[in-house]
Amino acid sequence: MSDDVEVADRDEQIFCARLAGKSVRLIAKRFGLTVEEASKIIEERCAPLSASMRRQELQLDLERLDALQTVFHEAAMRGDVASAAVYIKILERRALVLGFDQPASTRVSPIEVTVAPQETSTDRIRRALEDLARERLPAPSNGHGEEP
Repeated sequence: MSDDVEVADRDEQIFCARLAGKSVRLIAKRFGLTVEEASKIIEERCAPLSASMRRQELQLDLERLDALQTVFHEAAMRGDVASAAVYIKILERRALVLGFDQPASTRVSPIEVTVAPQETSTDRIRRALEDLARERLPAPSNGHGEEP
């Protein structure tokens, strides 16, 4: 087995262990890594959260709640107390997901909430080069060697 395949297999095992609920510290110890190394492997395997993904997950959650709500609403209306309790929990969850339980002054749309992208080392280098280029650009002239 090549080193690349062994590393990929190890990284997959690390990710699966984290999905199964193992602590990062325990995973790091098991694989002979630092906590930072194990965390980085796990983070690299996680899908980034985009606005589109958040919207899709929100829509799926609402669809699931709709399906459950229909079942428990009917039973609750027939007098089933346990179904009524579950039905109310579904309504509470829907209100929480949609942001209805927050005071109007602090309410935000769950779709509009985004994770700010982290600046990469490439971004920092590009910004530094642009700053240097701006510092070294000659002053604009009027074509006669004089500044306007």
